[in-house]
Amino acid sequence: MAHIQRAHGQPRACVNLCKCVIDSFSLHIKRPTSFTLTTIMSNSVNEAVNDGTSPGPIAHPKRIRWGGIVFFKVEGIIFEAPRYRFSEHSEVFETMFHLPTGSDGRIEGQDEDHPIVLEGYKAAQFDALLNVLYPTPQDFISGALKLDKEKWIGVLNLSTRWSMKQIRKHAIDELSKASLNPVEKIALGREHKVAKWFQDGINELVSEHPIRPLAELKSQLGVEMVCTVLWIQNQTSLGAG
Repeated sequence: MAHIQRAHGQPRACVNLCKCVIDSFSLHIKRPTSFTLTTIMSNSVNEAVNDGTSPGPIAHPKRIRWGGIVFFKVEGIIFEAPRYRFSEHSEVFETMFHLPTGSDGRIEGQDEDHPIVLEGYKAAQFDALLNVLYPTPQDFISGALKLDKEKWIGVLNLSTRWSMKQIRKHAIDELSKASLNPVEKIALGREHKVAKWFQDGINELVSEHPIRPLAELKSQLGVEMVCTVLWIQNQTSLGAG
């Protein structure tokens, strides 16, 4: 029995010995710190203070003043859009939006029943302009605003009339990438005051052999411009001879 008791006592002694070793070892081990967002932020601030620096100011995004919704009527069609883009890009509209109210006390453009009526303009061109002023998220993702040549011409027309300088420049850049023929360059350059197009169109047209039918030139450029082109072509031929 004594042998059996010693056998049972030996494991208990080993357990006690191991427990003492572990307890002794644990005295030299620091418990892991519990990290929280508050602790991390507090430590960061303390470190900055100890370094003699202070946390910098938090940058806030620029506030956009939307200015409400404005309603337009073009060729009988009602358009509505945030007002701020028109104010941002055109002094014409910025001035218009600050005109005194009418006799009934209502401001034009404030609702669908009292829109700003744009006489003499095309609804398709106005819609194209809105696409440029208010691009969709897909336009940003693709990195390009996809409008055909006719729509860009519409954007150029309206941006020129309403003194939208940045929009006008963008329309000119886009149309310069398109395949404008000499007649289009002359017509658009003269109408929208794009000197380079006008000069390039004249040079290309007088260099064509044979020259385009006069009826086509007359319908697109007018009699006076056709006479000018023919005169330049004649002078060029005489100079070459």
